[in-house]
Amino acid sequence: MNMNKLSYMLILVHIIICIIIVILNKINIIKSPALKIPILFFVPLLGLLMLIIDEYFYRKNLSGLKKLDIDNLKIKDEYYKSIRINQGKNDDVTVPLEEAMLINDSSISRALMLDIIHNDSDSFIPLLQKIRMKDDTEITHYSTTTLAELQGDYERRINTLASRQLNYELLLELIILLEEYIHSGLLSENILLINRKKLSSYLEKAISLNNNKWDKKKLIIYIENKIALNEYADIEKLIDLSMTKWGNDERIFMLRFKYYWKQRNEKEMKRTLKIIEESDLYLSKSAKQWYKFWSDINYES
Repeated sequence: MNMNKLSYMLILVHIIICIIIVILNKINIIKSPALKIPILFFVPLLGLLMLIIDEYFYRKNLSGLKKLDIDNLKIKDEYYKSIRINQGKNDDVTVPLEEAMLINDSSISRALMLDIIHNDSDSFIPLLQKIRMKDDTEITHYSTTTLAELQGDYERRINTLASRQLNYELLLELIILLEEYIHSGLLSENILLINRKKLSSYLEKAISLNNNKWDKKKLIIYIENKIALNEYADIEKLIDLSMTKWGNDERIFMLRFKYYWKQRNEKEMKRTLKIIEESDLYLSKSAKQWYKFWSDINYES
């Protein structure tokens, strides 16, 4: 009888510990990846010990390695932000972040990887995807886990919104989040297709709730998404509508060109470039590069 009571007490203590660990992880006090926490649930005592050891290495930025003398690796602002690596008393080297991550120095890559995970990982999705191809199994594990967590977070937020009674304001919030997810670089081809179809559906619902009135932002998103889906019904009319209402926006001209490029209509492609050339349309730096690239091509028609 006493043994049964002891067993129940131990199980209760284990459950309480698990709940506390989950709460600490949610409020970001525990830094270990969330995917390691289930080990604690299913392997009492030993799982807790493994989690404590893993947390120790994370907090020391060691992950089982000797500590590196790297100078404040805060990398939030720019994709190619330079970092300074202190190699001695008077010897500093400035290295672009992407190059630092992709070189064969595992110790530097691991330290940078930990900093990315704990600071602003969603700003470095393309870099994390490149890192997955490295030979270092620990680095690839961290990058793969981080990408999976980012994708899971998007899915949870989208599903939470989609499960609610959607009015116009909630639909707009869902559209913005879904578009961000689509352009995040996280999605494989099939999952991307599914989410693009969802985006089209939500855009059509939003327009219906808004008395079938388009605003520029939603119309551009809708046209771009439909072109990406190779669904062209009424797209030419919508492009003409956007040209009439907002003909001073470079994105609309670029979408018009892309539509006719998909249709292999060189005549209208050339006409679009001609309109840009003869208009006083302001072009951003990237749009100027785009215009120069397509203008330098010799068209048959």
